[in-house]
Amino acid sequence: MNSNDRYGDSATYNYGHVIRQTGDNNSVEIGSRNQVPADPRAALSELVSLVAALRSQVSPASQPAIDESLAVVRQGDRADRGALSRGLGNLIGIATMAGAVGGPVVDAALKVKELLGL
Repeated sequence: MNSNDRYGDSATYNYGHVIRQTGDNNSVEIGSRNQVPADPRAALSELVSLVAALRSQVSPASQPAIDESLAVVRQGDRADRGALSRGLGNLIGIATMAGAVGGPVVDAALKVKELLGL
């Protein structure tokens, strides 16, 4: 901790990505706390695990949408690209509506989209 931290001049906001500004010297650090594997299959596996954990924490009305989207997402690059993109988008939307508990799902789904070129 530096002397500026005591006076509230340093702020950290943590929702997936970390953005930190220290003092008044315009020094900004951006990083990510939720690291998803660079291998698409490993990233898909991680996403499926995170969605399974999230499913029990959302309303019963959202669970069928999760199940339908997850059925497509599990197919990975074998799925129709449009259906895969929609499935990932649905999961991102549901996870976003779930609040902080959905943050890791959002990060993982965005990483899968990036790795699969969607």
